Amino acid sequence: GSGSADRLLELVRRRGILRASDLAEPGIPRTYLTRLVAEGVLERSSRGIYVVAGADVTENHGLAEACRRVPHGVV
Repeated sequence: GSGSADRLLELVRRRGILRASDLAEPGIPRTYLTRLVAEGVLERSSRGIYVVAGADVTENHGLAEACRRVPHGVV
């Protein structure tokens, strides 16, 4: 129900950038990403990367995305 949507929003707000794969551990179905994007709550910033709609994107956004994609990478 809406509990999963609320948990997803809390997760993306806390992290700033969310990968679709980040939903596996808390057990949130990926369909909620699609639903929240359709409702305009989230934006798909790039393939598999989501942010809160209307979030202030800084010049470091691309760097943050890279860090989310490769969690143990070195920048």
